[in-house]
Amino acid sequence: ACGSPKIESEKVESQKVESENIETKKSLKELLGLGTSQKCSYEIKTEDQNMKGEVIVSGKKFKQTTEISNEEGSMKVYGISDGTYFYSWNEAMKGNGMKMNIADLEKSGEDTKAETQKVNMDEKIDYKCSPTTLSDSDLAIPSDIKFLDYTEMMKGLQDGN
Repeated sequence: ACGSPKIESEKVESQKVESENIETKKSLKELLGLGTSQKCSYEIKTEDQNMKGEVIVSGKKFKQTTEISNEEGSMKVYGISDGTYFYSWNEAMKGNGMKMNIADLEKSGEDTKAETQKVNMDEKIDYKCSPTTLSDSDLAIPSDIKFLDYTEMMKGLQDGN
């Protein structure tokens, strides 16, 4: 009988650790690895700009909306992934966007890093997340935007050398 209270306190300790993990910074890749539908918000402030955003994840799919504001004004940037491709666009692109193969993105070298910084799958961000219920339409790729395949464009440039 003396041994059972110890087991109880050990269980309580492990629960505390798990709830602390939810508050730690996570990367987008880690969020996708949770395997649950989540709605997360984040805010990143730097000296010259402020980024506020929301990301919804379900399995390997996600949709991200980010508002970037600085002294020149603000702009909304959108990203969505079907698990194979990452699609991105913003208000200034007027019905045009880019799509990139995620596998190619992850293995691409330094040469494409500058272009793809908006899709840093490994950057740790202080997300505030809560479980959510998502439908297919929440993660649908917009049909009114023409997406250029960035991966194919880069291959074309490399082949042309």
